[in-house]
Amino acid sequence: MRFDTDNAIAFFDFDLTLTTRDTIRDFPRRLYGRVGFSHRLLSVLPFLYAFKAGLCSATQAKEAYVTRFYAGMKQQDILNRGADYSRTRIPNILNHNMLKRLQLHQECGHTVVVVSASLSVWLAPWCASLGIDLLATEIECIDGIVTGNLSGLNCHGDEKVKRIRERYNLSNFDEIYAYGDSNADLPMLAIADHAWFKGKPIEPQRLTQSVEKISHAG
Repeated sequence: MRFDTDNAIAFFDFDLTLTTRDTIRDFPRRLYGRVGFSHRLLSVLPFLYAFKAGLCSATQAKEAYVTRFYAGMKQQDILNRGADYSRTRIPNILNHNMLKRLQLHQECGHTVVVVSASLSVWLAPWCASLGIDLLATEIECIDGIVTGNLSGLNCHGDEKVKRIRERYNLSNFDEIYAYGDSNADLPMLAIADHAWFKGKPIEPQRLTQSVEKISHAG
C-alpha cells in the first residue's frame, strides 16, 4: 500500500497496538519475577480500581504504580534495565502487521511518532533505534533516584492530544494518521484524517460517536 502524500504524520499507540503485550506490566514482571510482581501489584490494585471507577485520575493511578514498583531505584539502574528490555524483549512481542505499517510510513518519508502512557524508560531506546519520535509518560528522578512521582502528567487519553499539539503544528501536514487499540486512544484518533482502531480502519462518524459516548460516560 502507498500513501497519497509524503507530507504526513503518523501517531502510534504502543501497548497492544504495536505490541502483543502490555509493557507497563511486562517490564516489572520481568524485573521482579512473577511472585515479586504479583506481591507489588496487590498494593496498587485499589488505585487501579479507583481509576476505573472515576475516583482518581490516570496520573494518580500511574504514580501509585510507579511508586510501588520503582521508587528508590537508582536512575541509571532503571535506564539500564529499560535499555536491556528494549533490546532483548520488545522485538519478541511486536505486532508485526502494525510494525510493517509503521515502516511503510517511514519509507514514504512521513513523520512517525509513538504516543504512549507507558514509560519512556524502555520506549525511548526502542524509538531511537528506529529513528522515530516519542511522546510518553516520564518518571521523576531527583539526585539520581526515582521518586515515584511522574514528571508531568500520564500520557493517556486527552493528554495524548495535548502533547501532540504542543510538539507539532498539525496544519503543516497534508494528512494525519493515527493508530490505537483502546478507549484512551480515541481522542488521538479523532484528530486524524485516517484512523485505525484495533488494526482496522474506523469510519469518522463511528469514531465521533465513540468519543462522545466515552465523554458522556465520564
